[in-house]
Amino acid sequence: MSDTIHTSHNNPFLYAVAFAVGCGIGTYGNLDGVAHILLPCAVGLCLLNALLLIHQTRNHRRLSLATTLVIAVLLGLTAYDLRNPIHREDNYIRHVEDMAPTCFVAEVKSEPQRTTKRLKAIVEVTAIKDGDSLVTTVGKAVVYYDTLATWVAPGVRIMAVGKFQPLPSTVGPERFRYRQYMRRKGVMSQCFATGIEPVESGDRLMLRIRRWRNTLAKIVNSSHLLPERQGIAKALVLGDRSAPNEITKAEFRAAGLSHLLCVSGLHVGIVALIVGLIFRPFGTNKRTRLLKGLAELVAVWLFVLMTGAAPSTLRAGTMFSFIIVGRLVTNRPASLVALGLSALTLLMIRPTLIADIGFQFSYTAVTGIAVFYYPIHDLLPLRRLGDASEYMGEKLSRRQRRWRRLKWLCRRVAADGLELLWKSTVLTIVAQVCVMPLTLYYFNYLTPWFLMAGVLIVPFMGLLLGSIMVMMATSGWPWGWQTMTEVVNWELGVVSDLTQWVAALPGAMVEDVRFTLPMLIVAMLALTTAAVWLRSVKK
Repeated sequence: MSDTIHTSHNNPFLYAVAFAVGCGIGTYGNLDGVAHILLPCAVGLCLLNALLLIHQTRNHRRLSLATTLVIAVLLGLTAYDLRNPIHREDNYIRHVEDMAPTCFVAEVKSEPQRTTKRLKAIVEVTAIKDGDSLVTTVGKAVVYYDTLATWVAPGVRIMAVGKFQPLPSTVGPERFRYRQYMRRKGVMSQCFATGIEPVESGDRLMLRIRRWRNTLAKIVNSSHLLPERQGIAKALVLGDRSAPNEITKAEFRAAGLSHLLCVSGLHVGIVALIVGLIFRPFGTNKRTRLLKGLAELVAVWLFVLMTGAAPSTLRAGTMFSFIIVGRLVTNRPASLVALGLSALTLLMIRPTLIADIGFQFSYTAVTGIAVFYYPIHDLLPLRRLGDASEYMGEKLSRRQRRWRRLKWLCRRVAADGLELLWKSTVLTIVAQVCVMPLTLYYFNYLTPWFLMAGVLIVPFMGLLLGSIMVMMATSGWPWGWQTMTEVVNWELGVVSDLTQWVAALPGAMVEDVRFTLPMLIVAMLALTTAAVWLRSVKK
């Protein structure tokens, strides 16, 4: 196992879990105005913990650990209550009259997405017109606006007039709990804006990123890829979720692969994995490990910028940065300590992240990989071939030596390919199984063939992402660009054909699955119990 869940005072993973539990209780329990009660309790427990640490007996150490975890839970609750803009008096929703047109100023926070008739984006409402003056406010809203306003981008400040209305309770064929989910993210309402106009040009960095992404999108559009495959390519590499057509989205959803069309921790991890494979032939000495780690960090953050620096990819980039740095320090892949530190950092900055689906999926999948990957991987031990000199006899002719070296090379390629396929399969199975309870809870549908689809397609994603990036990089070289376009077109064709085949299987999608919050908690407790059992078996 890559790391164990130690019950000691120096493991940030336990504290991160406790802090996340506190944030989750505040988020899902709708606890408001409890900070003034919980903060003194946390201070009192800190004093008790200090007294327990003075007595270095075994029972006192156990009680001290339990007290520390309770303190972390209380601090998570307090942080949620203090940092949640919904609880603030200057929230814009307190200055908006029901169904009355309101003039407001806002800053765009998300990449615009195309709906049936309009564009939409999440904005931070910074000011509301109250009478003849603008009142400074906080809080987020979903704004729908005219498709002609193509200049709207993350970081741009806008002024518009519109009616703020409640969010719909459910959306989509899977009856996703939209209003509940958005409220937990701090988004209180939606607004159909008119007369939208820019107030400021916006952040220069974000505008440069947008111009870069537009250039890359033009490269994809000018390629000879089929239109539906262009949409998949832009969704995978540029994070443009509106690019794939509705038929493609439905097929990926029926195959249990809709998460592939939304850039998340999976894509960021694949980019880091590609860089790691490039450095694999150079050995594992200290200098190579350092160069590999730096290259992975650069590649991860370039990919984050390429996808528009959306909040989901920023979180994934932060998580994998901690993992990469932790691996450089401890020489352990996917360390739980690094995961705990990254989660604790993000939640302390923004406690409402605990309700974000991307945050939950990313950390659940990576934690599951850190705990379950090696025990499952070791169920099929694959023998690795040594150096070619081990297969050379002393009394062999030059021709025999060449023949044996060729045989060894073929066996080595086959063994490495089988090992890579097995690793990808295990990673896919572990990640899919760990996030399945979350999928059932949020989207209320089950794809029985999701494991087969994941095993067939997800291991192929690294090659596909790398090929699309190479195609973009060779756009100035006609022969290379044409060649890579054909390669990407074939790869996207394979992915599309496999997805359509899985989506067409009998019972590919079971809708209206009732999976409540208590059932989700039980499923997560079962996974935790399995992790603890694996640790005890290893001992």
